[in-house]
Amino acid sequence: KYVFMATCSPLITPELKENLIQSNTMVFKTVHQLDMTFLEVTKTAEYHLGFTTEEICQKSWYSMLHPEDIHEAREKHILLIRSSHEMGCMMTVRMLTAEGQTLWVNIVMHVRQAAATHNDDPLIVCINQVISQEEAYQIRLQSHMFTLYPPRAGEMWTQGLPAPAHPQTDAPARWMP
Repeated sequence: KYVFMATCSPLITPELKENLIQSNTMVFKTVHQLDMTFLEVTKTAEYHLGFTTEEICQKSWYSMLHPEDIHEAREKHILLIRSSHEMGCMMTVRMLTAEGQTLWVNIVMHVRQAAATHNDDPLIVCINQVISQEEAYQIRLQSHMFTLYPPRAGEMWTQGLPAPAHPQTDAPARWMP
């Protein structure tokens, strides 16, 4: 007889971000200046990205994004900054590792006030979850639900949302737009 077995891992969301970073090796934290220059990375980030803390600090986060994802990342970054630091945002992008490989990452970004070790400028904290290409596709289909959080009551359901594109089931593997 056949047995069906499935495994799952919770998706990082604004509500779960602090709980999942503690024990999940597929989740890492990065801290940035408002212009997205790296200030701090966790050991798990070093492992996944292939850079040491010394190599990555003072490097632009944008320089580590896949070229096709820079536009979306820029839009979300601007939304985050313009939200008067009251909201966070989510995005799914490809990051480039030190070895030149791409890594799909679901990111929850939020602004927090600086710690005493930095100047008084606010910081952007990113909780990054490494995901598969298939998971990235599904998340991107539903991305309109997670542009900014928290939504105001009912606003998420009353805004005009674009219809997601249908997947091509028999197409060969390719870069996702």
